[in-house]
Amino acid sequence: MMGKIYSGVLLLFVSINSFAATVIYTDKALWAADVAGQIITEDFNDAVLVPGLSWAPSVQGGISSNSFLGVANSSDIALDFGRDITAFGGNWNTGFFGDGGGLDVIVAGNTVGTVIGSHDFFGIISDTVFSSAAFSRVGSINETFLLDDLVFAVSVPVPATLWLFGFGLVVLTVNAKRKQKHALNSAYI
Repeated sequence: MMGKIYSGVLLLFVSINSFAATVIYTDKALWAADVAGQIITEDFNDAVLVPGLSWAPSVQGGISSNSFLGVANSSDIALDFGRDITAFGGNWNTGFFGDGGGLDVIVAGNTVGTVIGSHDFFGIISDTVFSSAAFSRVGSINETFLLDDLVFAVSVPVPATLWLFGFGLVVLTVNAKRKQKHALNSAYI
């Protein structure tokens, strides 16, 4: 009987995790309304980045005119947020030099979208926690890009005690039903 309970809980846990999804936003207000957690902003108005935030060492570029100007060449570039997050976005422009086909956005090994041309905002919200994002040029030509007003949301972890509490409720419910069924069977004897 307990084996069935453990199997059921494991199946529930696996089924919940199998529906990982990422939603793309082009409206910052909608993105902010849907974000869970504290939103942190890097406006690139000075040479000091938000603590923990860093680009991969191979990134060509830097802060220019209150934006981050970068070049994606033959290798992926990575943005490390320095903490677990569930969402990020910013004002992207990949079309001002017209040199490439855009940037693929990669989170947890999966391409979740492509930034092409000028966007007021391009962002994502994922139900999977991650701490970095990679960007890969589309095509074989280097992609020059501008990023301004980068925003990201610090994940709000579900405490382990909540999972334990839920499991305890399941076990208590199953035991109560089993005792009730046993009492009904005893009454008929």
